[in-house]
Amino acid sequence: MARHHVIGAKADMSHWRLFGGRLWSIACLIVFLSGCSKPLPTDKVSYIGEWQGPHIYLLISASGEVEYEKEQGATRTSISGPINHFEGDNFSVGFGFIAADFEVSQPPYQAQGQWYMVVDGEELTKLF
Repeated sequence: MARHHVIGAKADMSHWRLFGGRLWSIACLIVFLSGCSKPLPTDKVSYIGEWQGPHIYLLISASGEVEYEKEQGATRTSISGPINHFEGDNFSVGFGFIAADFEVSQPPYQAQGQWYMVVDGEELTKLF
């Protein structure tokens, strides 16, 4: 009976090792992904802020993190992640092959004391 108990204990330990290994992998992935954001380039600091349009909400932090939501009818799209890179005025958000490209047809500009930017064909107003 004691022998059976020892075998059972070993089986339980291997289960916990596997579970612990998964937790370790997830923790490493979180640390890796959180370290992927880079501060915005100095020529893009005008992008920083909270932007709102009729169908788009966009938050860009100084650390390069982005929160994006777009509503079109019953469809809602959300993206969160670091800015990977800029190509001209456009930028890409996400991790590796899980990324979204944003077309900026009009970079941030100021008119009558208010900031605007046109992203994916929609004019956004800077809230702060």
